[in-house]
Amino acid sequence: MLYSKNGVRILAPDDAPFKKNDKKDKIVGIIGREYIIEGVISFDVSIDGDDSTEEIINAVKRSRFSPQIKALALNGIALAGLNVIDVEKINQALKIPIIMFTRRRPRRTLFNAAIKKSAKGDYRKRIDTVNRVYKNIKIHRKIGFFVQVYPANVDVNNLVENSVYFLRLANLVASGITRGESKGRI
Repeated sequence: MLYSKNGVRILAPDDAPFKKNDKKDKIVGIIGREYIIEGVISFDVSIDGDDSTEEIINAVKRSRFSPQIKALALNGIALAGLNVIDVEKINQALKIPIIMFTRRRPRRTLFNAAIKKSAKGDYRKRIDTVNRVYKNIKIHRKIGFFVQVYPANVDVNNLVENSVYFLRLANLVASGITRGESKGRI
């Protein structure tokens, strides 16, 4: 049998490259399981804004895959620059664990300073979100990434490699759409 329904369906969204003057950024999400791509979704979020959480929730709820999506994989805790993702709110709304990957160890102090410096909208709310989320997350090192899981007590070890695969694909597709050719990596 070439196609198997085994495994957990993962949504892995990533942002496209954007220009300094852009107001919105395209987010491309790959949906799949067991290295099989089953769908692609896209939506827009404000650059350095505060709408990424709601847009992710809405995109999942609108998707025909919604009932089967059992995990969300993210490249860090923000999309489109400093548009902070409230993983706690997503977990409560969708009842799925969130897996975040970064190549470098997350440094909350530097991230919060960057948010404050950007000064778009209510930066205090974004800083509070980052602090609240990171207070409830443990950082693990796996396959060359720092991996953070929310909620922290969920075992997602069997999803890590698939999640990275789908995030890389989302990154390549988003980059290819905006630049005409893919470039970069997660």
